[in-house]
Amino acid sequence: MKKVEFKDFGVLLGIFVVIVVIQALGAYFTSTSLSTWYAGLVRPSWTPPNWLFGPVWSLLYVMMSVSVWFVYLSKKKGKGLCYFLFGMQMFFNFLWTIVFFRMENSLLGLIDILLIDIFLLITIVSFYRVSKPAAWLLVPYLCWVIYASTLNFGIYLLN
Repeated sequence: MKKVEFKDFGVLLGIFVVIVVIQALGAYFTSTSLSTWYAGLVRPSWTPPNWLFGPVWSLLYVMMSVSVWFVYLSKKKGKGLCYFLFGMQMFFNFLWTIVFFRMENSLLGLIDILLIDIFLLITIVSFYRVSKPAAWLLVPYLCWVIYASTLNFGIYLLN
């Protein structure tokens, strides 16, 4: 890893802002359906309370940002692939909110979230080759997305 300079913290802040903006746009599509369509769905018994999603995602955004930053700080080759894969899983993450909440389609949401799972797993492997700490910081995110996948599947089956 390269020596961290003051300007590198600006890069970290930039990464965080990009991730939060993408997620905030997704939250816009989510908020319009939470009190209507989603509230009327039969949900699996393992569905957490709605208030838990905000704190969990906030922590995950920080971990994701630091993870990408560790890749940025690495001197190893392969960073371009890491960024591409991370971007792909972020794209599918954003798309999920549109498909699941805006389009109110749990089947397409399930297909999309499975793509997130796949791209995130590949991203972790790619990050591991460049920065092991970067890869490990994405593991809680993967666990959360797999959990969310089970929720999406349960909602699909129950509705």
